[in-house]
Amino acid sequence: MIISELNNMFNMEKLEDARKHKNALVEEYYDVAEKAMEILDNGFEDAMTVMYLPKNMRTALQTANILERLNREFKRRSVVIGIFPDVNSINRLMGALAIEYSDVLGTKQCLFSEKKYNELKPDLQPQLREVAKQQLTLLAAA
Repeated sequence: MIISELNNMFNMEKLEDARKHKNALVEEYYDVAEKAMEILDNGFEDAMTVMYLPKNMRTALQTANILERLNREFKRRSVVIGIFPDVNSINRLMGALAIEYSDVLGTKQCLFSEKKYNELKPDLQPQLREVAKQQLTLLAAA
């Protein structure tokens, strides 16, 4: 039930609606899953950063499909080789695969380029900058 409610929250059209849904979710399930609701409450704003972007950009950024595909390719290639002589050899192979995959992605249409950023509504740009600054501060503190 909680998973369904979380999916509904992440699929909301507006950040305010998602916030209301999160508050109701935390209130409803706090007794059952206290730790999970604390994590949801504390990490909500970071998880919802994507809501500042237009809907057509959100879908690709809300999924991990690109990473999952890359991990499948790592696994497929490592199974073919079987045994690696040392850690450096597997690092070289995985690094080469990551570079190759990056090159392939670079030839596709860019999802979030400077041009698309400039096309965003002017009022969104300061919000995105502020979120980025907050996240950099958190990273520096960690």
